[in-house]
Amino acid sequence: EVDRVLGLELGADDYVSKPFGVRELVARIRAVTRRTRLANPQTGDGRRPSADPAGPGTRRVQLIGPLAIDRRTRQVRLDDAPIALAPKEFDLLTCLAEDPGAVCSRRQILDTAWEPNWFGPTKTLDVH
Repeated sequence: EVDRVLGLELGADDYVSKPFGVRELVARIRAVTRRTRLANPQTGDGRRPSADPAGPGTRRVQLIGPLAIDRRTRQVRLDDAPIALAPKEFDLLTCLAEDPGAVCSRRQILDTAWEPNWFGPTKTLDVH
């Protein structure tokens, strides 16, 4: 149980223990695929929505060159193409995008993308 919980906390979307059936595996893959599909933010006629429901003067989407990060919807686009990211990958990206080009310590990244009291291997940052 500890390994399953740790894996899920490290950013895994699901866990399948052996033995497993092929139908169950396919169903789990389809469920993860449904969760990672990105909604198309364009209107039906190809125009971008002009009204910002967050209100005037608010900035919901951060642009860094061709990269667009929408923290509200957790969507990322590169050159207007959707990029599917795992939850922890998105958290890391937003952490690094807070101050583009700045050097961040391992501890700063872990405190921001995981949590200040992270109890787990710090090498997980290397893996991600």
